[in-house]
Amino acid sequence: MTFAVGPNDGVHNFASIVFGVLATFSRGNVTIKSADMADTPIINPALLEDKRDQDLAIAAFKFTRRLAATQSLQRAIIAEVVPGPNIATDAEILTYLRQSVIPLFHASCTCKMGMRNDSMAVVDSEAKVIGVEGLRVVDISAFALLPPGQPQATVYMLAEKIADLILQDVWNGDW
Repeated sequence: MTFAVGPNDGVHNFASIVFGVLATFSRGNVTIKSADMADTPIINPALLEDKRDQDLAIAAFKFTRRLAATQSLQRAIIAEVVPGPNIATDAEILTYLRQSVIPLFHASCTCKMGMRNDSMAVVDSEAKVIGVEGLRVVDISAFALLPPGQPQATVYMLAEKIADLILQDVWNGDW
């Protein structure tokens, strides 16, 4: 959300307050377009498709407005510019959010780790690709859900765990 902060000359003095939904329930997909590796895949991020994500994003939007209306910030804020005060109902807010939402750049969860009988699972608990011999996925794409915040340490933890399993396989002669 963007606000005019005084003095407002129409050219300068704007500030934004940004919020994000970090642990989403919406699930997008990546689909292969053809057998030609030069063809780019079809990417559907499915942002804000799950009702829980919609409700949380609307609540965060309303919280941001309440924050901007506090006495402390009102000393600096003149008016809401984007999307503007005319966006008021939950439906209007959701429409605005769907038009303006962007991902937080942690592409992940495309090769879900899960049980072999889970139709959405791509890898098992040892990061082995189900139905493919000798292939593992050991990165953030194997997560079933993205942890809120910076995922780097969690990826390291997964990699260390799977590295131990690979070494165990080597020592047991299963490699």
